[in-house]
Amino acid sequence: MGKCMRLLQVQTYFRHGARTPLHHVRSPNTLEAFWVPEMIADLPCTTYPNRIVDRCGNEVPNALENNLPLAFRLPGGLRTGELTTQGQVDAYELGKRLKQSYVDQQSFISRTFCTEEIYLRSSLIGRTLKSVRCVAAGIFGDSYKENGKTDILNIFVEPLDREYIFPNPSHCGILGKLYKEGVKEYLSLPNHLEMKRKLRVVLGVDRLIDDFRLDVCEGDCPIYFVRDDYVSRERAGFPLPPGLDLLLPEMHRLAAEELSYELLGSKREWKTNLPLVMAPVFQMIVCNMRNFENVPKFQLYSCHDSTLLLLLLGLGCFDGVWPPFAADVVLELYASRSSPCPTSSDQRRPRVGDCPGENSTTPNPEPEPPVSVDDLWVRVLYLGRVVPLACLWKLNSVDIELASDGYVSFSALVDHWSDALAYKPELQNTE
Repeated sequence: MGKCMRLLQVQTYFRHGARTPLHHVRSPNTLEAFWVPEMIADLPCTTYPNRIVDRCGNEVPNALENNLPLAFRLPGGLRTGELTTQGQVDAYELGKRLKQSYVDQQSFISRTFCTEEIYLRSSLIGRTLKSVRCVAAGIFGDSYKENGKTDILNIFVEPLDREYIFPNPSHCGILGKLYKEGVKEYLSLPNHLEMKRKLRVVLGVDRLIDDFRLDVCEGDCPIYFVRDDYVSRERAGFPLPPGLDLLLPEMHRLAAEELSYELLGSKREWKTNLPLVMAPVFQMIVCNMRNFENVPKFQLYSCHDSTLLLLLLGLGCFDGVWPPFAADVVLELYASRSSPCPTSSDQRRPRVGDCPGENSTTPNPEPEPPVSVDDLWVRVLYLGRVVPLACLWKLNSVDIELASDGYVSFSALVDHWSDALAYKPELQNTE
């Protein structure tokens, strides 16, 4: 007798694809990067009929216009933070990988887009809106091209002042206080100061200056400003200053540390502050799992590096490296039964019905019995690889075979996030 796992739900949180930089840190040691309009041309394979709607299903006008208050012009004419053609490829390739896992290998969702199965959510920012379209095109585009018919993608958004799928000062009042505390602490860290010294040498400047944030700091700008500019340049094919490539691995770590300080405050308080900052996201994830029978079983959330960084910290599996473009965190929900598994080459292969209205190629399955909360299991993947949560959380009570495959009980996730799940935003102290 063993546990037979049946996949019930998939929630995928992913970062947008490559974009134009948000920062501009000049260096006389390399050629200027010119960001021209041709660099954001739409690829035909990434297009898909869609509309952007609010939570009530009403279309949001002019949603793809730049909604950010700080959008600057880069050399060449493009604005900061625009999804590039390469970024479309990044998101499309993520969609192809998800298709391979949940359409081709497991038949968890249909080959054609089906509104009953799929939920798409994005921040109201152009690069994330376009990225979720590209991911959907990677999953369903082949079927759309073959049939010429599809349901229109409804991409759900919230107004930016009410957005919660990234750490948002407009929604989370304590972020301003945490930012001040965190910056004060990391500015004096020796390894950060040494990296800035090395960057000044490599870039050939006396001071690290972001042309778009001149008033942010009196000395050098943060390391992640420099990283943002030059990683974006590198992804677009522009040359880097000689020697910068050797610093990038450490920059990825120190930049992530800087952002963690800015979002969570003093390091000794990270464990306390993380549930407060990420409570809305953790609560949403758990609510979706508890209500798996009443919500679409495949959910895509197009968000930001800050979302993924804190989500990984909250799962106890952050590797310390800034999440790359189109990075993804997948949370799978399973039901288990202590009974013999069906004969199959993959005993944990989920058994699900086809999309309503489609012709099934297999006999109608027997109705699945009701699922108890005690039978729910969770598995997490980062960048397509299973995360060993049971080991990271030191869960000794989990079956060895299940733990080795990455499963933890749903109740273990609820316990792990208990502070965030109990948090009431109205009790925030913003002083």
